[in-house]
Amino acid sequence: MGRRLALLIATYDYQDAGLRELASPPHDAEALAAVLGDPEIGGFEVTTLINESHHTVTRAVTALYDQLSRDDLPLLYFAGHGIKEADGRLHLALAGTRRENLDSTALPMESISHLMDRCISRQKVLIFDCCFGGQFPASSTTSNSEPPMRWSLGRGATILNASDTVQYVFEGDIVHGSATPSTLTAHLVAGLRDSSADLDDDGDITLDELSRYVNDRMAAENQNQRPNKWGTAHFRTVIGRNPHWRLPNHLVASITSPLTSVRLAALDSLERLNDVGNEIVRARVRETLLHLAEDDSRAVAEVAAVLLAPPAPDLAAAEDALRHARAEAQKILDEAKSQAADILTDAADNAKAIIASARQDAEESQRTARADTARLTREASRAEDRRDSAVAGAEAAETRRDAALAAATDAEARRDAAVAAMDAADSLRVTALTVVSAAEIRRDMVRAESEKEEQRRDLALAVAEAAELRAARVQSELPQSAQADESRQLAAEKGQAGTELTAQPGETAQPTDPPATARTRETTGPTAPTLDTVGSLTGHTKTVHSIAFHPNGHLLATASEDNYVRLWDPDNRTPAGLLDHSVPVYAVAFHPQGELLATGSQDNKVRLWDVSSGKRIGERLVGHSKAVYALAFHPEGILLASGSFDGDVRLWEPLSGRASGAVLTGHRQAVYAVAFSPDGKLLASGSRDRQVRFWNPFTNLEAGSPLTGHTGPVHAVAFHPGGRLLATAGEDATVRLWDLRTHQLVGRPLNGHTGTVHSVAFHPGGELMATAGYDCTVRLWNPRNGQPVSGPLTGHTGPVHAVAFHPDGHLLVSGSTTSAVRLWSGALLRHVDPVPQRFAPDSATVLLSSPDPETAEAIGKLLAALRFEEPRRDAGSRSSGPLDCVPASEVDHLVKLLMRYVTDPQALLSILASNEASKLPRLGTRQKRSTDNLNYVLSGDGYLRTAVATYLMSVENAVRALAAVKP
Repeated sequence: MGRRLALLIATYDYQDAGLRELASPPHDAEALAAVLGDPEIGGFEVTTLINESHHTVTRAVTALYDQLSRDDLPLLYFAGHGIKEADGRLHLALAGTRRENLDSTALPMESISHLMDRCISRQKVLIFDCCFGGQFPASSTTSNSEPPMRWSLGRGATILNASDTVQYVFEGDIVHGSATPSTLTAHLVAGLRDSSADLDDDGDITLDELSRYVNDRMAAENQNQRPNKWGTAHFRTVIGRNPHWRLPNHLVASITSPLTSVRLAALDSLERLNDVGNEIVRARVRETLLHLAEDDSRAVAEVAAVLLAPPAPDLAAAEDALRHARAEAQKILDEAKSQAADILTDAADNAKAIIASARQDAEESQRTARADTARLTREASRAEDRRDSAVAGAEAAETRRDAALAAATDAEARRDAAVAAMDAADSLRVTALTVVSAAEIRRDMVRAESEKEEQRRDLALAVAEAAELRAARVQSELPQSAQADESRQLAAEKGQAGTELTAQPGETAQPTDPPATARTRETTGPTAPTLDTVGSLTGHTKTVHSIAFHPNGHLLATASEDNYVRLWDPDNRTPAGLLDHSVPVYAVAFHPQGELLATGSQDNKVRLWDVSSGKRIGERLVGHSKAVYALAFHPEGILLASGSFDGDVRLWEPLSGRASGAVLTGHRQAVYAVAFSPDGKLLASGSRDRQVRFWNPFTNLEAGSPLTGHTGPVHAVAFHPGGRLLATAGEDATVRLWDLRTHQLVGRPLNGHTGTVHSVAFHPGGELMATAGYDCTVRLWNPRNGQPVSGPLTGHTGPVHAVAFHPDGHLLVSGSTTSAVRLWSGALLRHVDPVPQRFAPDSATVLLSSPDPETAEAIGKLLAALRFEEPRRDAGSRSSGPLDCVPASEVDHLVKLLMRYVTDPQALLSILASNEASKLPRLGTRQKRSTDNLNYVLSGDGYLRTAVATYLMSVENAVRALAAVKP
């Protein structure tokens, strides 16, 4: 229920001499304030202003209608004099009002109309206990027959006034007529105080009842004044309650009747009063029903008991709403009929006037037409003479036109010849470009083949080094008499790898050190070298929200809250461009081909830019209803994903600028991060609702169940370059790694940051992961074991919002809330190979990706050929490792097989495709995938040189150590 506010304004003393001569209104405002403020009657919050200044009254009236809700009821009461000017404007006279300066000293009625019109309250009440006067020039004539005063007060307003006719007129300082004091307020007070205005005995005193009550009382006193009411309200406006309400006498007689049928009929009336009455009425009705529930008639008692039972809340509310709706609808219909009748009458009168005017206009037009006809006849004769002259001139002009057309035809032929020449030139240019492009493609293919051949050569060298190391270790373990045979066997194996191992009897081959890359991979722990700041980029003035590298690394883009995206040359640390947005920018992303740059900003839009020219391309992508906070391009560049504070993820076609499919809805709150998987088949999104959701970007449907582990909003998601891990981070100060095959957490959350982790980025090779946090640090992690690889990188003086690796992995960039952009580098990054890896987190197995289809097919068939058996665990036995089940007798065969695969994949394919595949070792009987048991499975040429040597040493040493302790 809304508030009930009443402002009572009364003016009895006037400074203007002319107004002082008029009879003052009765001093009834205080009595009305008392009855309206009585909580049992009016229940209004009352403010009373007596003889106040223009400034005080204007401020109070403004405050009355400001900040109201739809259910509030404002009541404005004025007692005093109203003055109507010659132009019809009405002013309410105040204590300081001057008749010669009404605009600045009186309260204009049009100001009240404006305030009420913009007020959103559904009900507004005005009560004017006024004597209206006029102020007209001496030459004008007025009388009490002035038309009624009406004002446009907006929807829901109702006015009750003592009179709406002009009762006196000022002509200079002379007053014609008299101001008769009104008894309106006195009757209002009496009707509310003793509840005599409750004409329908329902316990409520409405504005309609008050109007009829006052009109009847003033008519009974034979007063000339008659109050009137009008307005646009369609609601039952309750001004007060009847605290003295009792059951009507006829109802009391029915209840006490000895006839059961009469008492039953009385129960219907009681039910109606209980439904429509206020709390006082319902309390009286309930007392009566309690009495009737003990009636000696069983029928009466049962009906009374049913009425006492609380009705179903929904049904009662619906019935009450239906009754009110019907009443309001009927009232609106009646008013509409009345207004329609008035409109029809006015329309008929207007039509008659229009018809009469039209007739007069038609007669005048006929007279004018006859005169014009005579004049035009004369002019036509003269025009015919001029026409003959014009025809002769036209013939001459046509001759000149034919000559001009011939010249134009000749010019068009010359133009067509020029266009054809230009088209031929364009065709030659396109052909030349095609030849150049084909040459460049051929050059790149030759270069790629050369690099692949060099990698194979390096691979053979690595295998040879591994064989030498293995030979040294085998000879150190075998008896002196068997060393020569073992050396010859290893030499044969080395010969298969394309090199030669020489070890004479009695001599021991010295193992070589592992390659530098292998040592780096094994020492990336807390004691590993950290990174140093190698520079900073200055230019932004506010928080740097996002960082992105161009695919070839020659450009760096930073997005900031200072309304700019800045482009940098990361090698020279110099500015390379500036993109102005005029609003804060939260996200930036480069197209995979490097030609486009996408930005997301606070104005809910996504923009696309030409990287080479720095100009915006096409129209802005519009669809989000709140700021765009995250962007990501599909690996093939065919889609652009955007995440917004509105909780939606949207997909766009960057080349056409159109939306792609339906909106991805599922998050309940703002989306802070989006990322595509390396193969482009999945889209991940992180949200303030603490969830990470997966989507199929081609069907726009959710893919699998969401990840629910974070205890705070998720601010970052990033796919491992190998595609089988997802890293997430958020406000719970943790970083989590997830296995995308099982959607399960890998190990424990990575703890280290002491505040929100806002950004996550993987090194291009996948062996490092960087995180940026609100604790002003950047941290580096080993995603294989979840351990930090160095101490925290410090230097930022504010929370770090963004972090990104250079495409070749030699540089790390971070941006913070202090507008600082720092560049980091060091030995740790230079010793990490940028070739991406794939992880099998369930056993920390490294699967190296392979761009070579032949190698990929070979490793697939090799893994299908190898089988392992889960080791037995007897009571009291030690814990089993992943290689416990490999017999020592089969190590040599396994190593030989792998070496042959590495040096000659085609030979392995031939073996696997032939019947000899059955001769490959079956290490166990259960069908368990080798990826769960081997430390490394080789499947590519990126890390092969290091991985082969590491693998051969680790497998052989582990198995031989296990064989040594077995009985």
